[in-house]
Amino acid sequence: DGKSTSQIVGVSITLYTPSNPPVGGNGSVTVNANENFNFSSSNFTFSDADAGHVFAGIKVVTLPAKGILKYAGLPVSAGAICSDVTKLTFNTNGDSGTSSFTSFTFKVEASSGEESASSYTMSINKVGKTAATISLTGLSQTYSGSPIPATFTTSPVGLSADITYNGSATIPTNAGTYAVVATINDVTYEGSASGSLVISAKSVSITGLAGVNKVYDGTTTATLSGTAALSGVITADAANVTLSGTRNSVFSQTNIGTGIGITVSGYTLSGTASGNYALT
Repeated sequence: DGKSTSQIVGVSITLYTPSNPPVGGNGSVTVNANENFNFSSSNFTFSDADAGHVFAGIKVVTLPAKGILKYAGLPVSAGAICSDVTKLTFNTNGDSGTSSFTSFTFKVEASSGEESASSYTMSINKVGKTAATISLTGLSQTYSGSPIPATFTTSPVGLSADITYNGSATIPTNAGTYAVVATINDVTYEGSASGSLVISAKSVSITGLAGVNKVYDGTTTATLSGTAALSGVITADAANVTLSGTRNSVFSQTNIGTGIGITVSGYTLSGTASGNYALT
């Protein structure tokens, strides 16, 4: 009909005050070598202009280049949210270095669910191990058929140590000279010592022989009776040590007498275990 109408619709507008993101700060901690360091909320700076917004953990942005960062016992990944920082730990994990050891970056989280606009750096400094003294003992031994380790004492008392013999951890058995290096193995203390372990050959003697009397002939030639046998060989080596060589026996003088000493030479030892024995 050519008429037009208009309708006014009411619009409701609600104005919200913008929320402010939380603000953090750089931090620094000092840790002991190879010991877990447990973080706490006091290690992290936090502020939020909005009332009621409190610290709610961190978001890990980049991981430390050395050591290992864990949350609730598991390795942390970049981007992980750590809402309870008391479950956040760091361990140097055997990596070398002392001061300015490593660092990681993070953002702080607010209870509102917001995170800081900026990332911050947590610097980690490592305290070097304390010097300790280690002294090698028992370096002069005699072959026994069993492994013979070097022994040691430490100050402080009771520290453990790793020992190598000519570069090997295997404890030696056979006679010989071995380069020994002992290194303290402790999370707090460090130190080392070196020396030489000498395992001497075991002395063995010949039994079963007796001198035969003779009529003076102007020589020292002596005759022996009986069968030569070795005394002092360890039972386990008996099959691997034998007497060999050509025997030579002489009196200690040419003149007549009684109880004249006889010197026997020419015997040698043979067999795979002979190097562990010495004739006396």
